[in-house]
Amino acid sequence: VTVETITPALAKAMLQKNKHNRKLKPQPVSAYARMMTNGEWKESGDTICFDTDGLLIDGQHRLAAVVESGVTIKTAVARDCAPEVFSVKDTGSLRTYADILHISGQQNANIIASMVAVIWAVQHKAPWYLRGLSRGLVSRDEFLAFYQQLDRLEDSLEFAFSKELGVGRGVLGGLHWLCAQKEQLMANHFFTDLITGASLAPAHPTLLLRGQLIRMSKATAKTPVHCRAALIIKTWNVTRGAKHSSPLRYLLGEDFPEIL
Repeated sequence: VTVETITPALAKAMLQKNKHNRKLKPQPVSAYARMMTNGEWKESGDTICFDTDGLLIDGQHRLAAVVESGVTIKTAVARDCAPEVFSVKDTGSLRTYADILHISGQQNANIIASMVAVIWAVQHKAPWYLRGLSRGLVSRDEFLAFYQQLDRLEDSLEFAFSKELGVGRGVLGGLHWLCAQKEQLMANHFFTDLITGASLAPAHPTLLLRGQLIRMSKATAKTPVHCRAALIIKTWNVTRGAKHSSPLRYLLGEDFPEIL
């Protein structure tokens, strides 16, 4: 194993020897390239590997990122690796976003990481990522930087749990945090009412939503997470004075609602 300087031209040449590797995924390439361009790339100790025939068996995404970014990096390169090594490359346990928050000192790392993913998805108008972010879409450094911009996440933890509603803790906690940025006290009342259903009139929009979410959680065909989140946001908007039709609906393909 040697540490070598990988220029964009050399990376392109190395990729020519990529014959039997898995299909290149554009998202991690773009994320790595962004980190290289921004000066955030850190050498992890992972090697770029070539087998005994000189074929590339690991490192294609890093090399493609060097080509895309035009940035020269230094990295470890291993040659003459046994071809069977390919079958076990990249199967180890990667650090999750929760791991990153735990290392940074966050005690409620799992739920906070899920909440941050929800907040990111809503703010970036990408509701299909409400179930969780891909490491290829958002790098670990980018995730940590985004998390550090969010104040008082812990205040939303108490609103992040309800077995009955069948909505993930990250979704409830993340949506509470987002709504609290509009009006803290109203958000506290809205999510308390949604979770408990206490003292609400039978036709109250929040109670109707609660019943709808409970029915969805018990149904055989599960409603996508982003559809349930959209219904919560729509009902929140009604409590803020938005006009609505009854009952509230969210159709696949419909624009994801803004939080008012």
